[in-house]
Amino acid sequence: SAEARFFDLFVPLCQRVFGEISTKDYRHEIGGWLSRTTRWERTTSATKSPSRPYGSIKSSQQNSIRSDPVVKLLGASTRATTGPSNDQGPVPLIAAFAKEAEYRDNVRYEFPFLGLPKPVQEDWLAMIQIGLGGVAPDNRQPSRNLTLLLGSLFRVNPVGQTKLIVYQQAKVQKKDQKRPLQLGSHLYSSPNKLYSPNGPGTPVMQNQEKADAPPSVFLSMLEYYLVVFIRYPLATPETQAATASSSASAPRIGSIHRSPYLSSRNVEPYGETVYYELFTQYINYYVPVRGSRRGNFEFASLQRPSELFVRITMALWLEGQNELAPTATACAALQQRRGPDVSLDLDASFDLVKATYRAPPKQVVRCLHSLVLKVVADSTLADVAEHVRKDLKGRSLDFLCLSKTMEIMQQPFFNHIRNVFRHASMHSKDSIFHSTMNDWLAWLEPWNTQYYSTKNTVRGTVSRSSKDRSPTQARYVQPKATQSSRYTPDWEAYIASNLHFYTVPLALFLRRARELDFSPAVHQKSLEIVMKVFRVYSKDVVAVINRLLQERRNGVRGDSSSPAPSVVNYVGMVKKHEHNLGSFAPPEVFLSLSSLRNDVHNLLEEMYLQHLKNVEKLDFLDRAIAAIEGAFGSGQSKKEERDLHAITEKAKAIFGFPNDYQVVADKSKPRGTDQRAEKAVASERTAEGFFSSSGLARIAEGEIKCKPEDVVYRGDRMHSRVQSYEWKPAVDVLINVSEALNKRFGLDEEGKRVNLRFFADYRNILFIFLIFQILRWILT
Repeated sequence: SAEARFFDLFVPLCQRVFGEISTKDYRHEIGGWLSRTTRWERTTSATKSPSRPYGSIKSSQQNSIRSDPVVKLLGASTRATTGPSNDQGPVPLIAAFAKEAEYRDNVRYEFPFLGLPKPVQEDWLAMIQIGLGGVAPDNRQPSRNLTLLLGSLFRVNPVGQTKLIVYQQAKVQKKDQKRPLQLGSHLYSSPNKLYSPNGPGTPVMQNQEKADAPPSVFLSMLEYYLVVFIRYPLATPETQAATASSSASAPRIGSIHRSPYLSSRNVEPYGETVYYELFTQYINYYVPVRGSRRGNFEFASLQRPSELFVRITMALWLEGQNELAPTATACAALQQRRGPDVSLDLDASFDLVKATYRAPPKQVVRCLHSLVLKVVADSTLADVAEHVRKDLKGRSLDFLCLSKTMEIMQQPFFNHIRNVFRHASMHSKDSIFHSTMNDWLAWLEPWNTQYYSTKNTVRGTVSRSSKDRSPTQARYVQPKATQSSRYTPDWEAYIASNLHFYTVPLALFLRRARELDFSPAVHQKSLEIVMKVFRVYSKDVVAVINRLLQERRNGVRGDSSSPAPSVVNYVGMVKKHEHNLGSFAPPEVFLSLSSLRNDVHNLLEEMYLQHLKNVEKLDFLDRAIAAIEGAFGSGQSKKEERDLHAITEKAKAIFGFPNDYQVVADKSKPRGTDQRAEKAVASERTAEGFFSSSGLARIAEGEIKCKPEDVVYRGDRMHSRVQSYEWKPAVDVLINVSEALNKRFGLDEEGKRVNLRFFADYRNILFIFLIFQILRWILT
């Protein structure tokens, strides 16, 4: 029948789209449609013949990725989610997969178990062990996401995965040399039909499987497709390794041939573009998000296919790549290393991240960014948060102001941010650190969502009237570093539902921010990164965070025993948030933003010292120009000073520094302890600039200290390396002339001598040229 042929063609279709899965490393092999690096070639007749499907497509649409045949075949239309209708077009193929999995749940497809990420494998085996009445190895507890995914959503539960049971028994037998548990016949009852990815229509004989054979898991049609699709960026084929074989075996036209599977530099492979378009369409298809505010006080529910999509994405992309130690384990390790009295406040967040870091592929980072921007643009977040604040005062709240998708994402995304902020590099422009930071900031500020009506008018989030029924489209807008916060008190419930997103990642960022490059070339960009984070924590947001942390400690608002009827009690919401984070929630101690003052001070000190160092490098001409620009309120140096002052004032408000707090000593004071300290340090130095024995002893005792700006250049400045502001040919010539003059007049290096190197500075050259032109103009 047609349905049987559809079942038989499903696996070959997946192989044609993604490429066959190698039995060696379980990566996809070259040849799949998504491994192409160039567009599909269309014949000339296809654009002229009106009878062909592509003949009626305009040239602009032909260049669009949505006209790609793979996108048309596997794409998803959001119109199909509202229900079947005659005017909604054909049902997407992805919807057909879901329907077949629902109505033909006896059809199974095999997927290689060893092709899954290692943490997913271990959780799956642990669930089998627990399901059989045993104890998981090392008392392993599978994550909540994988427990619900493998135990409830997948059609075949862990105990029904008989091949895995045989595989696990073989592992136990090899490890302990003991007789494995004999399984009953009910565990070998196979479904009606099983299909292997190695060939269509091949029934799997489970009872005759060898114990040492590579294990497989049984998945429904939709489960198989989603696992293969979401796993694909983690197992893409190595196109560079197959360059020679692809070029040699492919047919040639004339003497020039370019294989569609060969990658080129600085050009995104076409298959990645197709994959990103498909993932974007699947987000719109599976993730329910309301685009307009209409007083929706309940979040849209997730159907089984939608929940499968979200949970598989979290399992493979986040939980399957990096496995973090639970908070209790990390705290025990920290106390063992530093003593039982070590602080477990927010300043210990950096040391509580224990994991083996593995950076995800760029395609995963890109798609995850789209998913985050999609879920934070749900207008129901604003509706529910406003409803909680206005209509639920005096009540104990035991729910989260989050959509169902965000509830699923909260724990994996929280650990993803912690792990990236702890281990990822900050110096590369394309580093995952900066992309994750933008995702984190978007999660913190859903109130930056803007609604665009059909009349192209921008509407705010909470300020938009719920009675306005005009069609709108929601889109998150990334604010600038200097833009004021758009937070309103209606969003208190959202902050309570994500309290530790506002505290723990901030502590990690502050510890790592000192690694930012504050050199003159990128000093302003690094300042903007810090300003981008600090701008989130406005006065009202910080007040809410501090109040929630105090409520978390006391259990209720302030010191009262019951919540006041005029305010909202968020204690239950915060507890629900910590329950959703599970074993990765922060320690049950009093947390305070003020515990981060030391890290903030170190960061501010680094920025100020680098700024002072950059200013000291300026020569006379640059200082004069900076003074002139400063008089008019412009100039790079003046802008950096304003930004540093703004960051310092912001830090005072966020972390509770005293009003008279200063990052570095004010050198403009003629008298004071700072000036006496500088004289004390100078008196302990020798003529060569080194500390004397008494000076070293005073440093060791903590009586005096030396600062980075006190470090002077050692050696002959005339023979130092060529600077960025010098003209190299002139440097060599002027050094030779200076040495000749010094030798001619008997001048040595220790006394006065001639050094003409300053003429090689292009700024001095330009100044001399301008003076010469002015004198020439005056004389003529």
